Amino acid sequence: MAGALVIAVHLGLGGAVLAAARWTGWIADIVMAAVVVKVIAVTVIALRRLATRRSRAAKAPASSGSPHVASSAGSSARSSASHGQDGGGTQ
Repeated sequence: MAGALVIAVHLGLGGAVLAAARWTGWIADIVMAAVVVKVIAVTVIALRRLATRRSRAAKAPASSGSPHVASSAGSSARSSASHGQDGGGTQ
């Protein structure tokens, strides 16, 4: 809320300064052109990054779960053995 108030005050003061000066016409044109160029540049960069992420996701191989499936079974057998259980069901 405070940020919006600060922005509103700056816009109001900037508008008053621009309205009172003679040089505002061409300066406003330059500022507007800079804003348009920046918006276009940010949009192009964002679209390229999005396309890169999508292409990487499409190229990634589909996995069937954790890559450590075999090692997790071995660790559970070791865990059972360390607690006095042999895992075979006999005591």
